[in-house]
Amino acid sequence: MKQLLSPLLLLLFLLLGACASAPPGRTVYLLGDFSPANERAELVRWLEANGHTVVQTIDDSVELVVVGRNPRGADGAGAVPLDELPDYNTAIALDLDLVAARDLPARLGHGGPYVPTVDR
Repeated sequence: MKQLLSPLLLLLFLLLGACASAPPGRTVYLLGDFSPANERAELVRWLEANGHTVVQTIDDSVELVVVGRNPRGADGAGAVPLDELPDYNTAIALDLDLVAARDLPARLGHGGPYVPTVDR
């Protein structure tokens, strides 16, 4: 019995150690338009509540780019395609993981409760 107990304790110790050393979350950048205005704030709160860090600048520390809608142009008349945004091109050049906001819970392994405003 003692011989069986030792491997089980070792396995338990290794599993607990792996859980404790798991990374706390991903570094996330929000790209595009998240309107109405409160949608961006809701998304940031949801990400942070689930252990992720939201940053304001895109660089090589970013692990995930959450893509919203195409933003309006400076004149407010029409949408600017994402591929015309410098930050989008930076994300592509850095080979960053891009995901639509509605797909976040599944992609990050969280069950919710974030539901993007556009899908309500």
